[in-house]
Amino acid sequence: MPPETILKTMARGFRAAVTVNGSEWGDGKFLTNRAGNRGGSIALVGNRAATYEAIYRTQPWVRAAVDRVSNGIGRLPWAAYIDAEREGERERVRTGPLAELLESPFVGGYASLLKQAMVKNLMIHENVVLVKVRPGPGRPPDELLPSSFAYWTVVPGTNGRRIDWYVFNGEIGGKVARIPFLPSEVVHTQFWGTGGGLTGDTRMEALRTTLMIEDATQRAIIAAFENGVRPIGAYAIDGTYKNKEAAERARAQLNEVYGGVDQAFKIMLLEGGAKWQEMSHNFVDSDIVNLRKLTRNEVAAVLNVPPPVIGQLEEASFSNITEQHLMEYMDTFQPYTVLIQESLREQLIKPEPLMAGQYVEFNFKAMLQGDPLKEIEAGVKAVGGPYMTVNEFRATQNMPPVPGGDTLYSPPNTAGQAPAGAARGAE
Repeated sequence: MPPETILKTMARGFRAAVTVNGSEWGDGKFLTNRAGNRGGSIALVGNRAATYEAIYRTQPWVRAAVDRVSNGIGRLPWAAYIDAEREGERERVRTGPLAELLESPFVGGYASLLKQAMVKNLMIHENVVLVKVRPGPGRPPDELLPSSFAYWTVVPGTNGRRIDWYVFNGEIGGKVARIPFLPSEVVHTQFWGTGGGLTGDTRMEALRTTLMIEDATQRAIIAAFENGVRPIGAYAIDGTYKNKEAAERARAQLNEVYGGVDQAFKIMLLEGGAKWQEMSHNFVDSDIVNLRKLTRNEVAAVLNVPPPVIGQLEEASFSNITEQHLMEYMDTFQPYTVLIQESLREQLIKPEPLMAGQYVEFNFKAMLQGDPLKEIEAGVKAVGGPYMTVNEFRATQNMPPVPGGDTLYSPPNTAGQAPAGAARGAE
């Protein structure tokens, strides 16, 4: 969420830190000249640097891995539940503040956007902050505004407190706006960090050298196309030019006729005793192709994404791609979904009396919706036999019911066992 959205929310009367100490954060002290946090950055070859978010926007393998996970989790349904009276049972909560938040988390947004924002920030920054927007004092939040962690700083706690403030850093009129939030007014989801656990350690740091090499490789390839002949050879001319201007004119003429990707493979005509001289160093010698493959594998390893799902197919087959998809849901997606569920439970639900006893869960059964055969096989294995009547199955195909289609039949090899419809008839 851009900082402007947070600031507009403040302008319409919402103040999260309603108990701010006036002497510390009073009027006139929200605007300061102190620079706000903009997240970490990675040094690049040539005295350049790129922020983590710029790396996500420009590096194809980082973008592919982050989008794969965030978009995959974004399409998983989530819902609010509450435990039922009978042990081991639960009920879906379809109305109330929590259910409404999960369905429409902020004005102009929907659930998949919130889930994507949370996961992308967790993958890039290892942290994400949601701002609780309340319609009035003492009322439960009716919006959750996701915000990039690049705009936040965390003030460590004093007097036994873990954290004193979350400070949002935006810009108003060219000045930095530092808006403090009490910990009770944000949901901070994070993986564990080595710095006392206040913030998570971004995985981009583990890719620092990898991404530096990848950026340099890309720029070298672009320079090769733009500069034309330099990487593969040179024109050798007997003697020397009488002056610098003559040498520059000759170079300019060669570049005009043969330089650049659009002039490649033209017939070459050399004058004045010039000869073409091969040079041994080229991109094949530099092994640039394998360097880029290494980048893809290292990004996949650090971000815990199976390489085949982002295009590394050299050692993939149709059989193990199917297994990779299962691994993706079990080993890649679930650490994020469990973390999000637990952070919402502890920081959003428990402090709100109107949400008491409820919890949020992602529905991983949705992963089978794209493969009806697997969904049916899973159902049969779960109940040990047929689990749908003819009419129930016809309903999934948008077909009308037929007479006698409401009986659940047992397969022939289960003779002597309790009839398959017995349990259903007792419902």
